[in-house]
Amino acid sequence: MGSQQLYSLSWGEFGTSLTSTVQVLRGHGEMVDVTLAAGGRIFPAHKLVLSAASPLLMELLKSTHCHHPVVMLAGITAPDLEALLQFVYQGEVSVDPTQLPSLLQAAHCLDIQALSPQTLTTEKTMTQITVPVVMNDGMREMNHGQNNVPMRDMNSPLLPVRKRKRKQRHSSETDGVKWGVTE
Repeated sequence: MGSQQLYSLSWGEFGTSLTSTVQVLRGHGEMVDVTLAAGGRIFPAHKLVLSAASPLLMELLKSTHCHHPVVMLAGITAPDLEALLQFVYQGEVSVDPTQLPSLLQAAHCLDIQALSPQTLTTEKTMTQITVPVVMNDGMREMNHGQNNVPMRDMNSPLLPVRKRKRKQRHSSETDGVKWGVTE
Protein backbone atom coordinates (compact mmCIF):
# COMPACT_ATOMS: atom_id res chain seq x y z
CA MET A 1 0.00 0.00 0.00
CA GLY A 2 1.31 3.40 -0.96
CA SER A 3 1.12 6.44 1.22
CA GLN A 4 -1.70 8.76 0.42
CA GLN A 5 -0.97 12.42 -0.17
CA LEU A 6 -3.07 14.83 1.87
CA TYR A 7 -3.90 18.35 0.85
CA SER A 8 -3.90 20.97 3.56
CA LEU A 9 -6.51 23.66 2.99
CA SER A 10 -6.30 26.84 5.01
CA TRP A 11 -8.61 29.83 5.36
CA GLY A 12 -6.08 32.59 5.88
CA GLU A 13 -8.50 35.15 7.30
CA PHE A 14 -10.60 32.66 9.27
CA GLY A 15 -10.40 34.42 12.65
CA THR A 16 -11.04 37.86 11.19
CA SER A 17 -13.92 36.60 9.04
CA LEU A 18 -15.56 34.73 11.90
CA THR A 19 -15.24 37.68 14.28
CA SER A 20 -16.62 40.08 11.68
CA THR A 21 -19.58 37.83 10.87
CA VAL A 22 -20.50 37.35 14.54
CA GLN A 23 -20.36 41.12 15.09
CA VAL A 24 -22.63 41.72 12.09
CA LEU A 25 -25.10 39.07 13.30
CA ARG A 26 -25.26 40.70 16.73
CA GLY A 27 -25.57 44.17 15.22
CA HIS A 28 -28.58 43.06 13.19
CA GLY A 29 -30.05 40.97 16.02
CA GLU A 30 -29.86 37.86 13.85
CA MET A 31 -29.49 34.30 15.12
CA VAL A 32 -29.46 35.52 18.73
CA ASP A 33 -30.47 32.86 21.24
CA VAL A 34 -30.21 34.58 24.62
CA THR A 35 -31.24 37.97 25.98
CA LEU A 36 -29.36 39.71 28.76
CA ALA A 37 -31.19 42.39 30.75
CA ALA A 38 -29.54 45.08 32.86
CA GLY A 39 -30.41 48.59 33.93
CA GLY A 40 -33.81 48.53 32.26
CA ARG A 41 -32.37 47.60 28.85
CA ILE A 42 -32.18 44.34 26.95
CA PHE A 43 -29.21 43.02 24.99
CA PRO A 44 -29.67 40.19 22.49
CA ALA A 45 -26.62 37.93 22.32
CA HIS A 46 -25.36 34.51 21.27
CA LYS A 47 -24.95 31.67 23.78
CA LEU A 48 -21.85 30.43 21.97
CA VAL A 49 -20.04 33.77 22.24
CA LEU A 50 -21.00 34.25 25.91
CA SER A 51 -19.94 30.69 26.72
CA ALA A 52 -16.57 31.18 25.05
CA ALA A 53 -15.97 34.29 27.18
CA SER A 54 -17.23 33.05 30.54
CA PRO A 55 -17.20 29.58 32.11
CA LEU A 56 -19.85 30.78 34.56
CA LEU A 57 -22.20 31.84 31.75
CA MET A 58 -21.44 28.58 29.94
CA GLU A 59 -22.58 26.55 32.95
CA LEU A 60 -25.65 28.71 33.41
CA LEU A 61 -26.68 28.49 29.77
CA LYS A 62 -26.03 24.74 29.63
CA SER A 63 -28.21 24.20 32.69
CA THR A 64 -31.33 25.80 31.23
CA HIS A 65 -33.57 23.95 28.82
CA CYS A 66 -35.11 27.16 27.54
CA HIS A 67 -34.39 27.80 23.84
CA HIS A 68 -34.05 31.57 24.30
CA PRO A 69 -33.49 32.39 27.99
CA VAL A 70 -33.66 35.89 29.39
CA VAL A 71 -30.92 36.43 31.98
CA MET A 72 -31.59 39.27 34.43
CA LEU A 73 -28.34 40.88 35.60
CA ALA A 74 -29.16 42.74 38.82
CA GLY A 75 -26.31 44.87 40.06
CA ILE A 76 -24.80 45.41 36.61
CA THR A 77 -25.51 48.67 34.81
CA ALA A 78 -26.59 48.85 31.18
CA PRO A 79 -23.44 50.80 30.14
CA ASP A 80 -21.23 48.18 31.81
CA LEU A 81 -23.05 45.31 30.12
CA GLU A 82 -22.88 47.11 26.78
CA ALA A 83 -19.11 47.57 27.21
CA LEU A 84 -18.67 43.93 28.29
CA LEU A 85 -20.55 42.71 25.23
CA GLN A 86 -18.42 44.93 23.00
CA PHE A 87 -15.32 43.42 24.64
CA VAL A 88 -16.61 39.86 24.26
CA TYR A 89 -17.60 40.30 20.61
CA GLN A 90 -14.69 42.49 19.44
CA GLY A 91 -11.88 41.61 21.84
CA GLU A 92 -11.44 45.19 22.98
CA VAL A 93 -13.32 48.10 24.46
CA SER A 94 -12.51 51.69 25.39
CA VAL A 95 -14.12 53.08 28.54
CA ASP A 96 -13.90 56.24 30.57
CA PRO A 97 -11.63 55.86 33.61
CA THR A 98 -14.60 56.52 35.90
CA GLN A 99 -16.40 53.48 34.43
CA LEU A 100 -13.43 51.12 34.81
CA PRO A 101 -14.06 50.00 38.42
CA SER A 102 -17.70 49.06 37.79
CA LEU A 103 -16.81 47.42 34.46
CA LEU A 104 -14.14 45.28 36.14
CA GLN A 105 -16.60 44.43 38.92
CA ALA A 106 -19.16 43.27 36.34
CA ALA A 107 -16.53 41.29 34.41
CA HIS A 108 -15.40 39.66 37.64
CA CYS A 109 -18.98 38.85 38.64
CA LEU A 110 -19.66 37.23 35.25
CA ASP A 111 -16.25 35.50 35.24
CA ILE A 112 -15.18 37.02 31.93
CA GLN A 113 -11.66 35.68 32.12
CA ALA A 114 -10.06 37.74 29.35
CA LEU A 115 -10.94 40.92 31.27
CA SER A 116 -9.29 39.81 34.48
CA PRO A 117 -8.52 42.29 37.25
CA GLN A 118 -5.16 40.56 37.75
CA THR A 119 -3.96 42.15 34.52
CA LEU A 120 -4.74 45.64 35.85
CA THR A 121 -3.50 47.60 38.84
CA THR A 122 -6.99 48.40 40.12
CA GLU A 123 -7.47 45.17 42.09
CA LYS A 124 -8.36 47.15 45.23
CA THR A 125 -11.67 48.17 43.61
CA MET A 126 -12.81 44.55 43.44
CA THR A 127 -15.09 43.11 46.11
CA GLN A 128 -16.40 39.62 46.59
CA ILE A 129 -19.60 38.84 44.80
CA THR A 130 -21.73 35.88 45.79
CA VAL A 131 -23.55 34.90 42.63
CA PRO A 132 -26.44 32.46 42.97
CA VAL A 133 -26.52 30.28 39.87
CA VAL A 134 -29.26 27.83 38.97
CA MET A 135 -27.73 24.48 38.12
CA ASN A 136 -29.36 21.11 37.46
CA ASP A 137 -28.89 20.19 41.11
CA GLY A 138 -30.58 23.34 42.41
CA MET A 139 -28.96 26.56 43.55
CA ARG A 140 -25.37 26.96 44.61
CA GLU A 141 -23.17 30.00 45.11
CA MET A 142 -19.99 30.99 43.35
CA ASN A 143 -17.74 33.42 45.24
CA HIS A 144 -15.28 35.91 43.78
CA GLY A 145 -13.07 38.57 45.35
CA GLN A 146 -12.41 39.80 48.87
CA ASN A 147 -15.48 41.14 50.71
CA ASN A 148 -18.81 39.37 50.93
CA VAL A 149 -21.40 41.44 49.08
CA PRO A 150 -24.25 39.04 48.31
CA MET A 151 -26.56 39.79 45.41
CA ARG A 152 -30.33 39.68 45.89
CA ASP A 153 -31.51 36.10 46.33
CA MET A 154 -34.18 35.38 43.72
CA ASN A 155 -33.54 38.55 41.72
CA SER A 156 -30.12 37.13 41.02
CA PRO A 157 -28.20 38.51 38.08
CA LEU A 158 -27.80 35.02 36.68
CA LEU A 159 -31.22 33.43 36.89
CA PRO A 160 -32.80 32.76 33.52
CA VAL A 161 -36.43 33.79 33.46
CA ARG A 162 -38.55 30.75 32.64
CA LYS A 163 -41.92 29.61 33.92
CA ARG A 164 -42.11 26.26 35.64
CA LYS A 165 -45.22 24.17 35.82
CA ARG A 166 -46.63 24.28 39.33
CA LYS A 167 -46.30 20.98 41.18
CA GLN A 168 -49.31 19.49 42.88
CA ARG A 169 -48.73 19.54 46.60
CA HIS A 170 -50.49 18.57 49.72
CA SER A 171 -51.76 21.20 52.10
CA SER A 172 -49.07 20.28 54.64
CA GLU A 173 -46.27 21.45 52.29
CA THR A 174 -44.88 24.97 52.58
CA ASP A 175 -43.39 27.46 50.18
CA GLY A 176 -39.92 27.15 51.68
CA VAL A 177 -38.25 27.80 48.34
CA LYS A 178 -39.25 30.32 45.71
CA TRP A 179 -37.87 29.73 42.23
CA GLY A 180 -36.53 32.55 40.09
CA VAL A 181 -36.99 30.47 36.95
CA THR A 182 -40.08 30.88 34.80
CA GLU A 183 -41.04 29.68 31.33
